[in-house]
Amino acid sequence: MPEPTRILPRMHPIWGWFLPLLTLFLQSIIYLGMNWETPGIDWWFLTFVCLVPWTVWVVLVPGRWTAHLGSYLLGVAFYAVNMYSIRQITPDGYDGLCFYYGMFYWLYGGLVREIYRRLGWSLVAIVPVVWVATEQLRSVGPLAFPFMFLAHGNYQRLVLIQISDVTGAVGVSFVVAMINGLLASVWLHYRRPPAVRGTGRCLVRPAVATLIVLAGTLLYGSIQLYRGTMRAGPRVAVIQGDYPSTVPSSDAQEGPTESDKARTYFQLMEQAAEFHPDLFLFPETPWMMYLNDEYLKTTSVDTKYRRYLLFQETSRLFDQIFREQARRYSATVVVGAASIEFYQTVIFPCRKYNSAFVYSPRADGKSRYDKVKLVVFGEFTPFRYWPYGLHTLYRWLDSFNPFSLPEDEFSLVAGKTFTSFEMTDVHNRTYRFGIPICFEDLLPEVSRRFTLGPDGQKQVDFLLSMSNDGWFNHSAIVPQHLAVCAFRAVENRVGIARSVNTACSGFVDPNGRIHDVVRVHGRSLGRGLFGYSVAHVGVDSRLTWYTRYGDWFGYLCSILCALLLLLALIKRRSAVKNIHSADSQTR
Repeated sequence: MPEPTRILPRMHPIWGWFLPLLTLFLQSIIYLGMNWETPGIDWWFLTFVCLVPWTVWVVLVPGRWTAHLGSYLLGVAFYAVNMYSIRQITPDGYDGLCFYYGMFYWLYGGLVREIYRRLGWSLVAIVPVVWVATEQLRSVGPLAFPFMFLAHGNYQRLVLIQISDVTGAVGVSFVVAMINGLLASVWLHYRRPPAVRGTGRCLVRPAVATLIVLAGTLLYGSIQLYRGTMRAGPRVAVIQGDYPSTVPSSDAQEGPTESDKARTYFQLMEQAAEFHPDLFLFPETPWMMYLNDEYLKTTSVDTKYRRYLLFQETSRLFDQIFREQARRYSATVVVGAASIEFYQTVIFPCRKYNSAFVYSPRADGKSRYDKVKLVVFGEFTPFRYWPYGLHTLYRWLDSFNPFSLPEDEFSLVAGKTFTSFEMTDVHNRTYRFGIPICFEDLLPEVSRRFTLGPDGQKQVDFLLSMSNDGWFNHSAIVPQHLAVCAFRAVENRVGIARSVNTACSGFVDPNGRIHDVVRVHGRSLGRGLFGYSVAHVGVDSRLTWYTRYGDWFGYLCSILCALLLLLALIKRRSAVKNIHSADSQTR
């Protein structure tokens, strides 16, 4: 789909540098504006124009290296602004995140420039393919961070996001980026001098292609919203405290004790019990405790690990309370806690896990899920299991973790399987569920692995998401986290109940509709929001294309992007000329 003319308009240098800053401003408004406390403010429409200024700039700026460096600095600035709350946790990690993920902005800018200027293809084709490829690359590997996609700004546009059950969230990003590409093409066309612009007919085919894709997406979404396959599942009570998390320091102010936190959560649980839920859901580690039986039954450990036994008596007490509460209310209790196991080995005698525990009212025991996808540098340090020099490198990297001690490394151990659990409601109906912990629900593959059984069929009816977002100090990351869950629900057609420390606990139905968010005095985000919400979690019989085949669309766009780049590199001469050179030829 080549452009009708290969002549680029001239760009004023001062105005040109304003364009990337405009993109930074628009994108930051979209994501920082995600705030359930003020639902009347929704900047979703900016997603359809936010890439336009930057895209025009990388195409027009005369110097190639200027375009590359400017795109990279734009990416660094974007993450510096939108992830600033991470700085209070780890300044070094915050700097590393900004400088690393800025490379994906450099990748987009560089690829769009080279493909467009060498091949002369329409931006309607180039922009969505390249943008989705960069989003897909951000979603894989140990440093995967599939956050703040173009799609995520449209989480409340239910008709638009239904296509996620085929393509994943990146499919929505594709449609939005395609509209950005069309608007960028219109901008470039009308910035050309009339002598070389031609008629507007050259924009007809790109516009028609965009309208067909958009109309097909909306039609598909309308059909899916009225399929009638969704029904009410068990009643779930999500319990929410408000205890911001901080890195230990010598000048830290005294706050509530672990017993104070436990007392508050149990009071909230008792209040929620009046609505007779079938399941109680607590956040990830609502207070410090170890609930695995290996720890609770330990009688002796190595001297340097004796400090862990300080929690043993209180952990045994909490374990007993959860068992009793499950029987008392005839309800399943799901709570996040740490697990720790001791081994008589020289290497790694102490192994810690981030776990979720399921207490059944009809059994004396409990079940456990260990988090599989750990946060790099947050929950584990790379190279831990590598020999010789690389293990020394691990020790050095681990020393920067504020929770590590000279005699005790902090790194957690990853779980091995995405475990599913079974529960029964008051009507003796049986349901199965999975429990993504913390940022596991950001990773599309995790929710998909929970949903898809080994027989190729759907093995869970809903998901229980637990998180401790107290690290983010009531910032916009908290509602952004909830927004991402809307896409996990649609991708796999599962209802989601979320319990989060600090804010935005609630429910997402299989169509992506967020409902019954915990509110206190009309607020759902901010300080002092202790509360609960009880509602039916939705279940759906649909087994989606995405659940079966995963991120096929993102990988397809990545392959197409690589092919476009290859074609552009093969082409010897640039496909476009600057307007001043065309003027000289005319004279």
